[in-house]
Amino acid sequence: MIFVDRKAVPAPAVLTVAGGRGLRERGRAIANFGPGGPKNAFTYSAYTDDTVRDTLTLLFKKKCAYCESNFVHTSFRNVEHFRPKGEITEAVAPKSPGYYWLASDWDNLLLSCTLCNSQQRHAVHGSTVVESLGKMNQFPLHNFLHVRDHTVGIATEEPRRLLINPCKDNPEYFLSYGNEGNILPKGQRGMRRLKGEKSIKVYALQRMDLVDERKKLRIAIELQQDRIVENTKLFLDFLPIDPLRATQFEDTMAREMKVLKDYMKPQSPFSGMAKEMIKMFIIHHQGLLAAKVLPNP
Repeated sequence: MIFVDRKAVPAPAVLTVAGGRGLRERGRAIANFGPGGPKNAFTYSAYTDDTVRDTLTLLFKKKCAYCESNFVHTSFRNVEHFRPKGEITEAVAPKSPGYYWLASDWDNLLLSCTLCNSQQRHAVHGSTVVESLGKMNQFPLHNFLHVRDHTVGIATEEPRRLLINPCKDNPEYFLSYGNEGNILPKGQRGMRRLKGEKSIKVYALQRMDLVDERKKLRIAIELQQDRIVENTKLFLDFLPIDPLRATQFEDTMAREMKVLKDYMKPQSPFSGMAKEMIKMFIIHHQGLLAAKVLPNP
């Protein structure tokens, strides 16, 4: 998971224009579910507009906001409600409605793959038990009751939120990556640790198929790093005795470094893991690598 700046793209007009579909629907939802409302069955549809889906696809660069899989060429693009609209799994009864006033709120919408967004049975890294995982209507808070009234707003519960929001939080602060492609929470205790642990579980980030894909990328990055180290050593060996030959290794080294840096691009799958790996690579080899070829994670 990586941080995504929501300001990088303009919000879809269908959700923000006065008198438009999104704000009209929000008004109807508030009238229905707000204090004194009839609380009848309600259908939300503004968020399903094609312009919303397309803008989210652009914002998240065709990747799932949670697992960073590049999935849009093989699967449906789910418009995910970070705070669930219909019901809240962890809420004190009644569990519905959810955050009804945020159903068409641009800041509450993310792009998600089906396996992170819905509950499915998964084999899990480090476990022999098949588990039902995926976000669906989950929204856990730490020792705090969910806000159920639009007149109160969500500011009071934000400090107790146990799920990483990739558009508000920096996932690097909460998550790290293991040698097997597994994902790990950072921090020994407190909200940092809890938020990492809960996000990994709720978003199903430790599902085995996903871990396997991250491991494949990890191996590719390690091989790329080996090529850079090898060509750097050859460059340094030949520089005093054959400068022309050394230049050839320098050129190769620069090309290999460009390939390595591409793994960190925000449109690349699992770029959060790649960035962490490359940072560690630079620290470990800073005495060997020339400053001019170092990437800038």
